Amino acid sequence: MMVVDKRNHLKTLAVVGLAAGLLVVAACTSSSEPARPTDLIEDLRQSIRVTVDDPARAELMLEEVDHMVVALEDLGRRVEQHKAKIHELIADYDTSRGELESAMSLFVTERRAAVDRIAESHFALKRLATADEWKKLAKMERAALDWAASRILGESPIVEA
Repeated sequence: MMVVDKRNHLKTLAVVGLAAGLLVVAACTSSSEPARPTDLIEDLRQSIRVTVDDPARAELMLEEVDHMVVALEDLGRRVEQHKAKIHELIADYDTSRGELESAMSLFVTERRAAVDRIAESHFALKRLATADEWKKLAKMERAALDWAASRILGESPIVEA
């Protein structure tokens, strides 16, 4: 059982890491792809409210969604900061290879921390859900994460103020 859980954990981390890595590559290129019209993060919240009968567990799950959103917003900000820094370094003729590598290394470290927080929230949601609830919520969570990634790539905030 432990080996299966560890494999699933590693697979999820790999998927989240890959998605975050793709964010970096895509953010460094220009993208005018519009965000989806539906806020799937809010749809996930609503799905939790409807699917989970225990109000205390549902509230804990909603808190994890909030933690996930904060981590995604942080990742989005870091992508924008990194993009600006890389453009600045590339435009400067006197930038050394070491300076560019250092900026990229810092971003990888910061991205890893955000990805870890997203994965922690994912596994917390999964632990809080029953097997039947998770069957209903897993696709919604994946769609919400995909949507959030598209919002980051589209340079729009995940949650409008």
